[in-house]
Order: sequence, then structure tokens, then C-alpha cells
Amino acid sequence: MIVDIILFAISAAFSLTVVAAVIWGLTRPADRIQMASVCLFACAGLYFFVATKVYEFNAIFGALVGAYAFLMYVVVAALAIFQRRWAWRASIAAFGIHGLATIGGAFSAMQAGKPAWFALLVSLGVCAVGMYALMHKGSRLLLSKQNAGTA
Repeated sequence: MIVDIILFAISAAFSLTVVAAVIWGLTRPADRIQMASVCLFACAGLYFFVATKVYEFNAIFGALVGAYAFLMYVVVAALAIFQRRWAWRASIAAFGIHGLATIGGAFSAMQAGKPAWFALLVSLGVCAVGMYALMHKGSRLLLSKQNAGTA
């Protein structure tokens, strides 16, 4: 009983720390871009995991999902390191595709049980945080100012 209480307290403290870091990170434009990069990296990792599972059943579709995960990783690198406007636009499209794929995955989650629903909710949360970070007015202004000097 006491072990359960201690583990719950540790997990609650960790969860609150993660939520606080996300909220704090979303308050500054440069941090919002990095937060979107982290969310996009999480999406790319998720797609890589899905690609390995799908490849066992359908090699062609698994390879396509893996290629998409690799392209998302390239976009993450361009957004995080160079903060280019094309990477910003590609990131918005990637989050849109991710959101639609996650909603589409809800049908298979109905059969997989509670862990699949939890994964779906986390996936949608990552998508929402990343999309908010990219679409925020301050993020758009930061990218516009940085790319105005290189144009």
C-alpha cells in the first residue's frame, strides 16, 4: 500500500513537472519553435515504431510509413536548427496529417483496449501542443523576422 502511494506521488510530481515545462516553453517564441520540434520528433518516433510493426504484415506500406517518418525527421532538423519557413509549413502539414491519422486510428483502438486509447490521447496531445506552438502569432513573427534577413 505504501509503495503504491509513493509511486503515485513520484508519477504525479513527474507529470506536473512535464506539464509545467510545456506551459513555460510555450510562453516564448524561440521556445515554442523548439517545443514544436520536440513534438514533431515524438511524432516521427511514433511513426517509426508503427512502421516497424506494419512492415511485419505489409512490407510496402511499412516502408512508406518509414519513409514518411524519415521525412518528418528531416523537417524536424530543418525547423530546429535552421528555422526555415518551408520547414515551418511542412511541420504544420505533418501535424495535420498526424492528427488525421490519429483520429483514423481510433477505429483500431476500439479493438485494442485501454492502452491503445491512452496512446491515442497522448498522440493527440502531442499534435495539439505542436500545432499550437507553430500557429502562435509570436512563432510566425519570429520565423518571418529571421527569414527576412536571408531573403
